Formats: sequence, structure tokens, C-alpha cells
Amino acid sequence: MSIRHLLSCLLCVGSIALSAQPNDCVARGEAVLASAARYDGVREATGHNDGVEVEHMLAMVGMPKGCSWCGAFVYTAMCEAGVGCVSAGVRAFAWAPAWHPPARRVWTKARGINSKFAGSGERLVMPGDVFGLYFTNLGRIGHVGLVVRDEGKFLVTLEGNTNDAGSREGDGVFHKRRRKDQVYCVSRWNC
Repeated sequence: MSIRHLLSCLLCVGSIALSAQPNDCVARGEAVLASAARYDGVREATGHNDGVEVEHMLAMVGMPKGCSWCGAFVYTAMCEAGVGCVSAGVRAFAWAPAWHPPARRVWTKARGINSKFAGSGERLVMPGDVFGLYFTNLGRIGHVGLVVRDEGKFLVTLEGNTNDAGSREGDGVFHKRRRKDQVYCVSRWNC
């Protein structure tokens, strides 16, 4: 994907969710999680980013069988919930960093909160938000998933292309309990 194409996708991505009241945001987040829950327990057919459900998610972002699919899982859940789906085939959403432009971040490990949300009465991290994990060997965010709930020092998540150990190259959709100090940032797309 060229830088130009990626930037044009990100500009489009930035306008996906419409401005909403906090209660609308909560309802949309819950809808995203309900959609994602339909994939809970899905496993790859052969452990090579394949299988009917995995290939469906990859097709939603225009990627072929065999590609990493954590971002495709998030995108599919949002589309199927009717929240923020631009169109099938938006390849930028397959790339984990695309889920975390600065304007969408509501929480970062370094700062705790984006000032845009400070004092607004909204919870810092809400169900349906997208979390990102940073990998120093990649020099970027390399894995994303959905926040189910914030438990203070932990986030309960639902994520694709992971496993029991929490790998970024796993074999299915799993609920995880991740330490918040290991999460790089959380972004909001449902309001």
C-alpha cells in the first residue's frame, strides 16, 4: 500500500463516526461488542490466517487469505454493528496503526487521557473502544482489539488473531485480560 493511498484512507477513516451524545456512544460500543461476540471462539482452519470466518473478515478489508487479521476483526465487528463502516475493501483498516490516529485516542499509557475528553463526563475507556499494543521490534502498534470493560489496572478485551498467550499472531478470537500498563493506547470510533 502506498503512503498516498494510506493517507487518503486515513482521512476518510477520520470521518467515519458521527458526533454523538455519550449515551449514543455507549449504545454503539455495546452494539460493536455484540457483533464481535458472534465471532468469539472462531479458530483458524489450519493456523495460517485462514478459515471461513477469518477469510470473511479479511475480505471486509480487501485482504487475501493468509494476512494478519486483528484489524479486520475490529472492522468487521463495527461494520456488522452498523457503526462506522465506510465500505468493504478499505485496506487501511487491516493495518493496526490505522486504528489509532491521535484525534481518536482517548487514553494513552504516557498521558492517561486525551484532553479532548477531559471533563466531558465520559468514561475514559468505554466498551467498544479499540486498544492498541506497541511492539518495539516493529517500531509501531502491531495488534488491536476491542475493549469489553475497564477494570482499573486491567482491560478485558475481545480480539482476533491472538491466542491464550496473547500473541499478535495467534489462531483465533479470544477474550483476554490485559494489564493496562502493557496497552499503548485506546481509541474511540463509535461516537
